[in-house]
Amino acid sequence: MKIRESIIVLGLFNVVMKTYNHEPEDQFGPLMEREAIDALNQLVSRTNSDIVLMSNWGYGDIEYTRKLWKFRNYPGNVIDQIPSSEFVVTLNIKLPNASYSEQIRDWLNRNPVKNFIILIDENISDDGHLKSYCVNSESHFKKDDLGEAISKWEQSKNS
Repeated sequence: MKIRESIIVLGLFNVVMKTYNHEPEDQFGPLMEREAIDALNQLVSRTNSDIVLMSNWGYGDIEYTRKLWKFRNYPGNVIDQIPSSEFVVTLNIKLPNASYSEQIRDWLNRNPVKNFIILIDENISDDGHLKSYCVNSESHFKKDDLGEAISKWEQSKNS
């Protein structure tokens, strides 16, 4: 099984990256806040990480998401979405009943990585392992969150 070098999990994407108040839009819908995209670009550049999206993006088609990402020239390479259809089959549970921790742990178990960081807008409740790699962003990911994100990413390299 291939071990990925580094990933960034973007949890609850519409909140963490925050869309404008439905303006401006393009053919894919509301655009993301420029400040959030700029901060993500810096994080991707510093960590050389791929991106895994979660939440409502996981119900869609990964190819559609990749087209959106490329069309908008967003930073990084989107490699997957959580929850994936494999998650539903593997655990045989309904998506609304699966915690974010379960979804992320399942993905990491099936896709080993050396380093990772989780950007999310709420606390993850688990045994503490995933929680130590979370950067909680109350409004959207921004430059002020970069130091914490890079520190936690570095921490994942040493564990």
